[in-house]
Amino acid sequence: AGVKRAVVRKLEHELGIKVGSVPIEGIEYMTRIVYKAAVGEDDKWGEHEVDYILLAVADVTCDLNPNEVSEIKYISKEELPALLAQEEKGELLLSPWFKLVAQKWLPVWWDAMLENRIPDCKDTATIHIL
Repeated sequence: AGVKRAVVRKLEHELGIKVGSVPIEGIEYMTRIVYKAAVGEDDKWGEHEVDYILLAVADVTCDLNPNEVSEIKYISKEELPALLAQEEKGELLLSPWFKLVAQKWLPVWWDAMLENRIPDCKDTATIHIL
């Protein structure tokens, strides 16, 4: 429950999604990842962290915190491969962790969320190294 409460706080802080817009009982903890990426042009700085991956379906309004998020885009499952291809060609920049999660799990999780099969897809025991 602690990680779900943290997600609600981060949704408000980073995306401006008001508390209560995403009910905590509708947030699904899927897995954990170890994520490492260089930040900046000289690779002097970076991120190296364990991240919890959670999913939710909700109709929300966003008010982005520009210190945290530069932009967002709503896409359909069918549009995901084209988005990843655009990133691969250098036409847009995705968060490295999002790209890894999208390639490895997101299509399967997307179907599971819509078909109420999330328990079949969760892996809460493993910390995946990406």
